[in-house]
Amino acid sequence: DWIDGDKLRLQPGDTICLDGATTYNIPLRFKNIRGTEEYPITIINCNGIANITVPSNLVYGVKFEQSEHFRITGTGEEATYGIRISGANKLGLTFDNHTTDFEADHLEISDVGFAGIMAKTDPSCDSTTTRGYFTMRNVDIHHNLVHHTGGEGLYIGNSFYSTGAKTSCGIRLPHDLENIRIHSNIVRNTGWEGIQLGGAVRGAEIFNNIVEDYGEAN
Repeated sequence: DWIDGDKLRLQPGDTICLDGATTYNIPLRFKNIRGTEEYPITIINCNGIANITVPSNLVYGVKFEQSEHFRITGTGEEATYGIRISGANKLGLTFDNHTTDFEADHLEISDVGFAGIMAKTDPSCDSTTTRGYFTMRNVDIHHNLVHHTGGEGLYIGNSFYSTGAKTSCGIRLPHDLENIRIHSNIVRNTGWEGIQLGGAVRGAEIFNNIVEDYGEAN
């Protein structure tokens, strides 16, 4: 089931606790997590390190849709990475379907089939997904450890910005990104790129990251 902010009647400034005493062996799916710029909603580990370890036949570990002004952080305990995500056959942590204005930090993401962290809304026949209608803004990805991925470590924005994507209703252009900060992350042992950022038209900052042993898929 979805962790639905509307159904839970979440308010700006609320906190969602991921319990370190619980084993999460199914994907965590969040939608309608909507705080404000001043009072974001926080998803944080409590009672120790929160482990989300899903079977390898599942697509992702943690997913956000239609959400904005929130933070997912592993700073709930003394451990450097208080939330650990692993095991999915494609994505560790993904932000899609109109998700914007978020922060992701102090997470360890490993042993996934494709990307450790993915953040983008793919263009479709729904015009609200395309350039000019949707912009992903104000994203801060920092102090994470991402390792042993089959594809990218971090896959932020679309990689076909200029050519567009082929859909059943023709070529659709992917959205812009603005004010994206990717910093202080450690990315190791990735099959493809360590860090990929596409479609960032203004305000992109990538700094103080350590990237080692990328391109292992030759």
